[in-house]
Amino acid sequence: MTASLRVVVTGLAATYPFGGVFWDYLQYPLGLHQLGHQVLYVEDTGKWHYDPVAATFVEDGARNAAFLAKEIKALDAALGDRWFFRDATGKTYGRTWSDVVRFCRNADLFINISASCWMRDEYFAASHVVFIDSDPMYTQASVPGYLDGSLDNEARARVDMLLQHDAFFTFGQNVGAADCRVPSGLIGWIPTRQPVVLDRFDTAALPPGRRRRVLTTVCSWESAERGRSSME
Repeated sequence: MTASLRVVVTGLAATYPFGGVFWDYLQYPLGLHQLGHQVLYVEDTGKWHYDPVAATFVEDGARNAAFLAKEIKALDAALGDRWFFRDATGKTYGRTWSDVVRFCRNADLFINISASCWMRDEYFAASHVVFIDSDPMYTQASVPGYLDGSLDNEARARVDMLLQHDAFFTFGQNVGAADCRVPSGLIGWIPTRQPVVLDRFDTAALPPGRRRRVLTTVCSWESAERGRSSME
């Protein structure tokens, strides 16, 4: 039997409270929990959060935190108190910050997915800190500029933060291969895959009227995080 590990997982499930984003990140803590590990989900981006009701980005994350609290508990009751969320005003929800610091200090693994987390010193206290690149090419695009010194200070700081991790995984299965043009200097990338908790996608569990094959896509090329203060 595999020994139980203490694992921290980061994400953007509350920052972008939509089904696709939720499943993208929450399958990690759910899957690890089902494997018998002790998991803590941490969302600490330092950014404003998208509010679907207001249709804009806001500072106050109370509504986003409520969404996360409800949906993570629906995944598994045991995960109902295994999360922490900090909004752009600095207010925290879920577990206390002292609980998070203590958990990280004794964690075997800290998984930073998609550079979603503002990597504070407390997070690097975990025994192993790994980075999972879910956006191949976007992540590696800064490498040439970092190596030749042409990056601006902000972009360089992002790469410096990345280099503090202990291991690097990417969804790009060919990154590092001889015929792959994605920049791979500076970091040795290890291919990985998006985990899927299969029992949550069993169509037999759907109501009869919804037991049909449906493929939907919602996409936007607009990535600017423009918004207004929630106090307006």
